[in-house]
Amino acid sequence: MMQLIRRFVPPTDQLFVRIRTFFLLIPLLSAALFSVPLLVLAYPKTGATSIIAGVLIPLLAAWWIWGYRRGSFPSTGLIFEGLALVVVGIATSDPRNTLGLFYCSLFFRSLYGSPRQASILVLVYLATFLSVVTQIHGPTALSLFSPLVLANIPGFLLTTCLMQLLAQLLHQHDRTVARERILRRGGMALTVAQDRTSVQAAAVTTAVELTAEVRGVRISLARGTAEQLIVVAVAGDHATDIIDGRITLQLRLDDPSTLLTENNLIELDPQDPDVRQALSFSPKTGCLLVVPLFIRNTFHGALTVESDGTMLPDCKDGLQALGSQVALVLESVALMEELRRDITERKELEAQLVHQAWHDALTNLPNRALFIDRLDHALARTARDMTTVGIIFLDLDNFKLINDNFGHHSGDEVLVEVATRLPSCVRPHDTVARFAGDEFTILLEHIVDSRDAMRVVERILTQMNKPMRLREQVVSMTASIGLVLSTPDHMNADDLLRAADSAMYQVKTTTKGTYKIFDHAQRGGAGPDTVPPVA
Repeated sequence: MMQLIRRFVPPTDQLFVRIRTFFLLIPLLSAALFSVPLLVLAYPKTGATSIIAGVLIPLLAAWWIWGYRRGSFPSTGLIFEGLALVVVGIATSDPRNTLGLFYCSLFFRSLYGSPRQASILVLVYLATFLSVVTQIHGPTALSLFSPLVLANIPGFLLTTCLMQLLAQLLHQHDRTVARERILRRGGMALTVAQDRTSVQAAAVTTAVELTAEVRGVRISLARGTAEQLIVVAVAGDHATDIIDGRITLQLRLDDPSTLLTENNLIELDPQDPDVRQALSFSPKTGCLLVVPLFIRNTFHGALTVESDGTMLPDCKDGLQALGSQVALVLESVALMEELRRDITERKELEAQLVHQAWHDALTNLPNRALFIDRLDHALARTARDMTTVGIIFLDLDNFKLINDNFGHHSGDEVLVEVATRLPSCVRPHDTVARFAGDEFTILLEHIVDSRDAMRVVERILTQMNKPMRLREQVVSMTASIGLVLSTPDHMNADDLLRAADSAMYQVKTTTKGTYKIFDHAQRGGAGPDTVPPVA
């Protein structure tokens, strides 16, 4: 029998369905036991009535199984059910023999339908039972003082009332379990959300699931102040009509803590013209709920639920719980955004401090410390690659006169202009630095031929010979340059810098505006002849 039932009943984890399954087995078992004496042993009244009753009993069982699988019984089916029970009762010749089948069937059938439908059901069963009594014992047996009638009329009524009460309790239990399951899934979706957009989408989706049984629902999530809300997420009927729309609702937010802890749900009158205009509600709107969202006791938005039908209490409880979850997650997201912002600002500040530590504030060129650091790394690579490093030491000629005649601000403009021209004279991987005051240094890496370095120097002199405009003045500047190239025997950074400085100093004291290459063979003395400036 159990295997047969499993073939017809769907598997489920709902308690109500399990109870219905249990009470389905009772009338099925009763019908099976009832058919044995009816068809095999035969009651006194045999013949066509017994044969018809034997056929109707399996049809009744099939009717119960069909209604169980469908989840409801059509009202028109009560006619068949009543007639079938009348025929079966008459076939037994004694109404007391059918009481078990009547009660077992009533136990099961009272679990379906509304209280009104249950009332109709018990009246049909009473009429059926009384019809059986009349057909067997005659109209005189219908006296209220008859033990058979006196005992079973209250029994039928009490059975129906108790089973209806059980059905309502089980239905409410399953609704509560389903609501908690939806809230749990929604809470997980909200927890894994990484930004406000994901939180808003998860909140609206969960609200739709919570109100799935309500007719004509439209969900909207809005952010902003109580006076001005902007819809950021929507779902449901005609949802796109209000996306990005502005909502103005006069919410009572005098005591946010009360709303947070006691009444985190506001029910507004959807027929209010101001409310209808604010949310573009349809004329059929029958219910409007607003769930305020607070972050740190400050109003930041609202979840609004519009429906054509009545909102059930458990839906309201679910939406209220969802609002609390959304508010907590939004607060966490806000904290994470602040934390990310703080980390980003801190990293930017650290990067700025590092940049300031390694660069000149006026020209934004690498400073002396960064230049020396890159020089050390370049010399280390040179030792491995067997290449040459060149160092250019440049000093502006007569720079003091600029400061004295035009002011220090003009002197700064000259330094900035020089810092702008020098990088255009070198390769991308070379380093131009402001060494100190009006002194600039240039690191040339991977020099294959000394002529490569000399061409760079010549380009620099060409750029330096171009006039410079200082506000309304045009000045001409020259520069004295010292150049030194590393050799396998001369790879010390300090020694190379001193050599380039020495070559530049010799140019400055003899023929300004030219350059000199330091000769390691004549350490401390002049190298090759001073090279004249490029025309």
